[in-house]
Amino acid sequence: LDAFMAGGWAPDTWFRATATSQSQLDKWMTMAGNVQALIRQHSLRPYVLTVYRRTAFQDWRSNAVRISLDTDLRMVRLRDPATSSWLGAENGITATTRPEDVFHVPYGILEVKLSGALDPDLQGFVDELEAVVEPAGKFSKFLTGMAAHYPQQVPVLPAWWEEKAIAAAVAEHQDPSAAYHPPP
Repeated sequence: LDAFMAGGWAPDTWFRATATSQSQLDKWMTMAGNVQALIRQHSLRPYVLTVYRRTAFQDWRSNAVRISLDTDLRMVRLRDPATSSWLGAENGITATTRPEDVFHVPYGILEVKLSGALDPDLQGFVDELEAVVEPAGKFSKFLTGMAAHYPQQVPVLPAWWEEKAIAAAVAEHQDPSAAYHPPP
């Protein structure tokens, strides 16, 4: 990743092994070059690593409905964003990761993706889901991580930021001694 971000490596070997046509290879190489140029032009660096466990559900015959559930969601502040030395660390957390660099999101993220219109047979299922989950339109893992670790750089905090459990997690993140521990 470091070499790619510095402009010294192109993913052509990997692309050649996976592309199904020359046209697709050309398209991917152009896109990679554009991304690489954008990274270098704006001096972009990774600042937050998002780590979570994903469980995905889909009918093997169709992708009409895809459901994913992300749990154990953690946003890890990268102390040295100039390098990707954090890559390969198990779960993105190394022995040198400080507790204050890990923000634990107190919820799981359930996402239902539809390709096309909702099948009327599934409407009841979606209605049942809406009764037990809290909608968070336009939820962004990246925005949540940035707001947790770099709030001064987020001009408008996400709408879900003031939600009670998130606010408690933020308070605990900022002052671990303020954590709520229910009585035994």
